[in-house]
Amino acid sequence: MDIKIIVLLAAISLLIIVLAFQPAAPRPLPQSTGSYMEIVSSKEGSYSLEYIITGKGLIFRKDGIYPDIPVIALSKTIPEKAAAIFSKLDPRRDSLPAPGDSINCKSCAVYHLFYHDGNQTIRYNIEKQQGSPFMESLLAEAEAAFSLGEMQSPFFIQLVYSKQGNARDYHFFANGTVIREDFGPTEGELIDAAIFSIDAKAADMVPASVFSSPQTTSGCMKYDYGYLEIRKGENYVFTYTCGEGSLAADLLYLNLLNLVE
Repeated sequence: MDIKIIVLLAAISLLIIVLAFQPAAPRPLPQSTGSYMEIVSSKEGSYSLEYIITGKGLIFRKDGIYPDIPVIALSKTIPEKAAAIFSKLDPRRDSLPAPGDSINCKSCAVYHLFYHDGNQTIRYNIEKQQGSPFMESLLAEAEAAFSLGEMQSPFFIQLVYSKQGNARDYHFFANGTVIREDFGPTEGELIDAAIFSIDAKAADMVPASVFSSPQTTSGCMKYDYGYLEIRKGENYVFTYTCGEGSLAADLLYLNLLNLVE
């Protein structure tokens, strides 16, 4: 066989081997297909009241925060009501703090407002001691819409991981809606967000055994920390996991992350 052909075949073989061991390119993150608003009222960094309202009218309400067991509930209103709440933000956009503003205080009583309209993501953070009739009004609107809505089966998953000081936060809902939020290192520093739908039913992926998971399932090699918070019917669990162990919570963490990344 001609030496040139031998060299060419060897080069091709080497190239195939190199390509075979190349890490797979990261899968593109799902693009945003809707809108949502998140309103948080916290007290000294430990107690919080949170509402998430989607453009399709799903309203999530969480009262309390780990290590206490929070009261988590969902209701459904009409999309027009959600749009009416969102519209209260529009006239104020020019007067809200510019993107990049955050609060360098993790123990202060604060209001957080996160809003994503499908393209633009904004945040508004203010210490309660400064007063904010606007935020108080938004909370009242959210509570009224939630109370008048049609109650839904209580299901919710929050999956979080932090890497080099930046955190990614996923919210999974029973109807396939997922919210992704990327935060910087300072309090309330929302950098980017998206809301989209997945075909998988996250509720069907949660085994009963996950609710007996210990507070911490395994260490974290890949991330600074990670955790799951789950409400399914009457069952609730909060567990620190990065998906690096073999318990039910670890496996669920990996399965959920594989749906969205």
